[in-house]
Amino acid sequence: MTETTLLVCRDARSEQWQLGPLPPEKGGLTLIGWRQTPTPREAGIPAVVAEITARALSACARVTFPCSTVAVTYPRWTITGDDVARALPHEGGAAELHARSAGLPRDVVLLSTLRPESILLLFDDAAFPWWRGGQVAMLSPPESAPPDIDLATLLELAGPEWAQAGAEAGLAGILRPGVDGDVAGLLCFNETLARCFLSSLATESLETGITLATLPEAGFIAR
Repeated sequence: MTETTLLVCRDARSEQWQLGPLPPEKGGLTLIGWRQTPTPREAGIPAVVAEITARALSACARVTFPCSTVAVTYPRWTITGDDVARALPHEGGAAELHARSAGLPRDVVLLSTLRPESILLLFDDAAFPWWRGGQVAMLSPPESAPPDIDLATLLELAGPEWAQAGAEAGLAGILRPGVDGDVAGLLCFNETLARCFLSSLATESLETGITLATLPEAGFIAR
């Protein structure tokens, strides 16, 4: 039987997480990690952690992210089931060259959702692999429209200066994988979102029977 503990660390500063310069100039960063016994063989986020995180996110935000399993060709937001999606075509120039070098599909599709079952897709997408740092989720207030971004902004959000890019894009927060997908970085531009997420994460952990521990960075590193 696998035993899982969820780990949280606020205001991390180490560069080892591969989340760009820390602490960020904009917003506050929370690390979400986990410890499993026995230790899993593969890198990436465990299914139970992904499910808890998806439910906690859905309680606080609209979540928008690249998704290769949704077939949409229109550049405007289109209803797809209970979610909305839009194609984000390559634009030419530096942005397109950057996208191609990053191995992105010819047309990136963004999925925007309030549902935990759809949020789960961001953790397991072969075209945007979480474990290789190939994913980024944009967080907006639940009642808001999906964020209006272009390909260049998406690439900036996936780069080292993601805090500045997210602030300029007017996002409430960003979720990104850290080193080897074995940690998640949640950047919140307001404390209300951070508190909501951490409260929801605690509730979901308790209901799932998973221990949640808040650690200083030194303890988080030693996990």
